[in-house]
Amino acid sequence: MGDLPGIGEFNIATIRRRLKKGNSPLHTNINKYTTDVQNTYDHDSDNALALPPHPHAYVASPSLPSLGNEPIVAPDRSVTWTGATGGDVIQLIQVTEGAADHGFYSGEVVTYNVISGFLGQLIDGKNYYVSRVSSNNIRLANSLPDLVNGDFVDATGNGTFKISVPDLANKKLDHQKLLKRFPLNPVFDGARRETAPGTTGMLVNGTEISNYKSGDVIFFGGVESIDVLEDLQVMQSISQMIQSDLEHFISSVMERQ
Repeated sequence: MGDLPGIGEFNIATIRRRLKKGNSPLHTNINKYTTDVQNTYDHDSDNALALPPHPHAYVASPSLPSLGNEPIVAPDRSVTWTGATGGDVIQLIQVTEGAADHGFYSGEVVTYNVISGFLGQLIDGKNYYVSRVSSNNIRLANSLPDLVNGDFVDATGNGTFKISVPDLANKKLDHQKLLKRFPLNPVFDGARRETAPGTTGMLVNGTEISNYKSGDVIFFGGVESIDVLEDLQVMQSISQMIQSDLEHFISSVMERQ
């Protein structure tokens, strides 16, 4: 305080913390929330005998940053366009303003919706698999095998349509209500440790960091046995059907070899 002209400890009447609020034209629901780190809570920092993970601090944050005068822009990646299509190649014209690329990639699942008109055999509200042709053209397949085999849905027609990503459609940014623990004396021992899927830390503006690993698991290899966990007649019937189909599949594979 002594470094500020005209301000001293004896002539201050009140001090008020100025809270920053969310700023987003797309997700206006966050404009009511405060942003950045809300508070920190010390634990055991005055204990000289504290052992890791002590001492540490708890950090409360909404995981919503303030970006100065810049708004938070987090689009849902949906594309709405008007035009005509002949065949199975769909030209996404009139894409999102300022975008030079529709942003979809091959293998991605999207939902097709009709605003007006029709496009061939595409069904309103159904999910399809994308085949990226170019930055402004795509094809749609009913399934992954169809996508791999190049069997695409006819999209001849015209009108106004929308393609969206199911995981992002109709979703809003929101307060995460985070309370995270951080060691005050982190250990840097040079040892290598495997990164666990999930979050890694937090930026100084309170935004949580998610690492590059996901919790998805890929299973591969042959099916050696099927165990029925419930001793019910229905479950047994299902198991027999699966076993029969499996044996038929293995037999057909052996015949091809």
